Amino acid sequence: SSTSSDIAWIGTIQSWLLIVGGLLSGPLFDLGYNKTMIIVGSILGVIGIMMLSLAHAYYAIFLSQGVCVGFGFGLLYVPAIALVSRSFTTRRAVALGVASSGAPVGGIIYTIMFNQLIPTVGFSWTVRLMAFLMLALFIAAAIMLLWPERHAVKVKATQRRSLIDLRAFKDLPFWSFAIGNFFLYLGYITPFYYIPTYAETKLGTSRSMASNVLMISQASSVIGRVVLTLFAHYYGSMVSWIICGVLSGVLCICWISADNLVRFILFAAFYGE
Repeated sequence: SSTSSDIAWIGTIQSWLLIVGGLLSGPLFDLGYNKTMIIVGSILGVIGIMMLSLAHAYYAIFLSQGVCVGFGFGLLYVPAIALVSRSFTTRRAVALGVASSGAPVGGIIYTIMFNQLIPTVGFSWTVRLMAFLMLALFIAAAIMLLWPERHAVKVKATQRRSLIDLRAFKDLPFWSFAIGNFFLYLGYITPFYYIPTYAETKLGTSRSMASNVLMISQASSVIGRVVLTLFAHYYGSMVSWIICGVLSGVLCICWISADNLVRFILFAAFYGE
């Protein structure tokens, strides 16, 4: 009974909290709370999905998946990326690309699980089984991130910093990078939440086909994240970032011409990559 816009608010708020959570998790990581954030973020993510299985009203779905899961993922994102980055002195971009490719792989796995399980066990148990899988993956990730002794760095008193570093507001390159990233993320994630809806409502595809189009986009994203990091290793991360941002904007405009399924699949594949 909810509109497409109402539904999209859930996913976009979750993504917004994932990114804006860096305002909190970044300084906390510098203070040495990486272990705490990984544990708390994992617990919040699993609890949010578990509560989603019990939700029957829009506000409950919004709070469980949008807010609880989003905030938990916001605590996880910065430590996971920073710990990987700290562990590599060479080919760091490639390592980060491989690590970040887990996101679209997860998108494929969870979409397949949802489509296959919901006709047999129903919505509630489908979501709970996804939460159990998420819990297992979080435990495995936490062990691999936190177990090595080189990650157990004690923060000295001289290294401690406040949650807000006022010197950053006087740094012009910092502002340029932050504002540029703001506009990139303002448009980058949103289309993924509308791909299935567009396929169903505008192209008249089945729900299964709409999910398959999203999975195609996620599959191509795995390739793009790894291949482009190899490019970034030789030509620089900023060059790759700018090229991808421009191409993503052009593809969003090209979406207007995707008036049949074949064109839309091509758009989804190239946008994901």
